[in-house]
Amino acid sequence: GDHGDALYIVISGTFIAFTEALGEATRYDKEGDYFGELCLVLSSHTRSATVVAQGDVSCVKLWKPLLVDLPGKKLDRILFVNMIEECLHKIPIFRSFPVETLRRLAKRAVVVEHHMCE
Repeated sequence: GDHGDALYIVISGTFIAFTEALGEATRYDKEGDYFGELCLVLSSHTRSATVVAQGDVSCVKLWKPLLVDLPGKKLDRILFVNMIEECLHKIPIFRSFPVETLRRLAKRAVVVEHHMCE
């Protein structure tokens, strides 16, 4: 896929993300839903889904260079921690953990990238 370059935040309307590899579709239709955040977290991330608008929609598009250079807290790190915490909630073994424990685990997570040797 193409390299991701932005985070999108839904204002109104419905977006459907199709993931070919998993054969799944994810619906983004609530104000504040977002997609494209992986491009902010992983430097070499390519798009993993195709997002299609269903009718009239409105969203905010925040380009990666604008977000990475923000002063103060790094937005990419905040999004990463939130994404990891959300994933932990979905794993059965972690469902009984207190929210604060999952938050601490997410804050300690790191990205490990492996590249094929040529």
